[in-house]
Amino acid sequence: MALSDRNRFEENRLESGSLELGLAWEERYNGTTQEDEGVCGSETWDAYHDVSEAIVELDAVEPGDSGTLDVCLRLSANVDSTWMRLLVHSVAENGVNSTEEQAGDVTPDVGELQKYLEVTVQTDSDCETARETSPRIEGDLAQMGAGPLGTGMQLAEATRCVIIEWQLPEDVPATILTDSVEFAIDFAAVQSRPDDSQSPWANSNS
Repeated sequence: MALSDRNRFEENRLESGSLELGLAWEERYNGTTQEDEGVCGSETWDAYHDVSEAIVELDAVEPGDSGTLDVCLRLSANVDSTWMRLLVHSVAENGVNSTEEQAGDVTPDVGELQKYLEVTVQTDSDCETARETSPRIEGDLAQMGAGPLGTGMQLAEATRCVIIEWQLPEDVPATILTDSVEFAIDFAAVQSRPDDSQSPWANSNS
């Protein structure tokens, strides 16, 4: 993927140097690998995918279920800073069954699952270190998507791994039974800018 520093355009073509960002990831659900794409830690670009986000789709989630998404980054040498944000793409109700009605579900179009999914984010130079020693950013999915992580967080220079863990507690209400959510971790690589503290998505509507 080519991400631009957006300094100069000519006939809608980027003329300044492009930035390369590649992702590899492994997704697990209740301890079982669901998807394993690319090779974390590889120095070869072919081991990474030419995308900027890793997506998690959850439906038919039951109380007690949990999952993990390990995302590895490969950056070109001219990257000055790297950013990430958590995007909640959809929160669907998928109909209201009789059990949900009895539990008080009165939202036929918007689900509640995102309010109860507990999410943890950790970052570090590699996934093993991130999981063992890195500080945690914690909250429910709705809070995380609406908070600072939702608008963009600058990563430490050495960051090459981001770990997302989610869990649905055993004691959630029955209002989430048919609900589904889709969320993603989105990344951006940028060159030096006048204000390096501003998220690259600050003026974006997406």
